[in-house]
Amino acid sequence: MRRTTCLVFAFVVLALPAAAQTPAAPPAAAPEEDKTGTDPSKFLRTLIVLNEFRSLGDERIYDEFIYRYIQPIGKVKFQLTLPLDSTDATGTSQSGFGDLGLKANYLPKRTSRFALVLNLDSFYPTATKSPFGTGKYVVSPGATFAFFFQGGRVIFAPSLQQKFSYAGDAQRDGVNQTLVDTYFVYKPTKTSWIIVDPQFVQDYEKDVFFNQTEVEYGRLMFAGVSTYVRPGIALGKDRPGDWNLEFGVKVIH
Repeated sequence: MRRTTCLVFAFVVLALPAAAQTPAAPPAAAPEEDKTGTDPSKFLRTLIVLNEFRSLGDERIYDEFIYRYIQPIGKVKFQLTLPLDSTDATGTSQSGFGDLGLKANYLPKRTSRFALVLNLDSFYPTATKSPFGTGKYVVSPGATFAFFFQGGRVIFAPSLQQKFSYAGDAQRDGVNQTLVDTYFVYKPTKTSWIIVDPQFVQDYEKDVFFNQTEVEYGRLMFAGVSTYVRPGIALGKDRPGDWNLEFGVKVIH
């Protein structure tokens, strides 16, 4: 009996150091950050360089090269857009700078299923030639309602904006538009996405209504660098053009 007790005691003594040396389970890995830039409620520091070619019909074209920078500060993000344009819409080829754009977004609410983003977009008459701008100071308040499905793999984010001019060249037409955007995102993988983005525009100054529908395919290449292509088509008898093609590079850092 005494021998058995000694053996049990010895086993326990030898087992204690081994148990003490057993490594603890590693902590759960943090969820990988989404760097596709497709979620309108995620404010990420982003640089985008893109080019958009538009067919205006009757063999007229409009080409726009855009530099865009996004800087978040807490629940607010600021977006600066600088366009460089060229067109032959007036019968002769012209090129120059377009209207500078500055946008502010505020995120008052975000959950795993829903987010509300308030927008204030503004444009300034910096265009060097009249075809490249409105000649007006323009402001566009709006709101985006984002709904998340399948853990954010699917996003439906409709938005409503009212765009109007409040100052500028008195000889130029005013700006007064309502824009409804039905933005839909599907991510087949963590590094790719497909966007279907129909936008409906009611222009009260020109008394016209048209639809612009675009489809985007993008892919995350490495780190936060991605590329995308975005073809589109305009619908309605009052459409400002026939089709467009945009491609760009996006860097999230």
